[in-house]
Amino acid sequence: MPREHHYFVYLLTNWDNKVMYIGMTNDLVRRVYEHKTKAVKGFTEKYNVNRLVYFEEGSDVHAAIAREKEIKKWRREKKNALVIQANPEWRDLAAAWAFPPTWATLVIASPVPSGARELARNLVKTRSHAEARDRGCTRKTISRICSRQGFLPAVEMTKGRSK
Repeated sequence: MPREHHYFVYLLTNWDNKVMYIGMTNDLVRRVYEHKTKAVKGFTEKYNVNRLVYFEEGSDVHAAIAREKEIKKWRREKKNALVIQANPEWRDLAAAWAFPPTWATLVIASPVPSGARELARNLVKTRSHAEARDRGCTRKTISRICSRQGFLPAVEMTKGRSK
């Protein structure tokens, strides 16, 4: 069965909404975390742009890239109107997400972008590494899921057992 893909076009701003950044990613939680921690050098680090104020989701990478380019060409007033339509208070939509993302924080974080829904569903079922182990997940599988998604394990594992 083919894997379902999710792509996000998102807008970030700084503390007073004066500077705006438009980007596209396939993992919104990871990308916002990178912006907030200034893990990637560049525009968002230089201008302290780290507040997620708008995002939209799609399943076609080409459409997402085209949408990102389209929004980047807009005047500032039109970008502001887009944000105001979905987020009139200009709240940081990622403020409720605990960083760094962990198994536990992804499950309880709200709102969780739908691109992370599949992972979140699995985590809701397991709730912890101990339960994942009891359900037959190996330590390698748990670590692989965490590293693939850029999440840190919530519970340290040693010798195949949860601590």
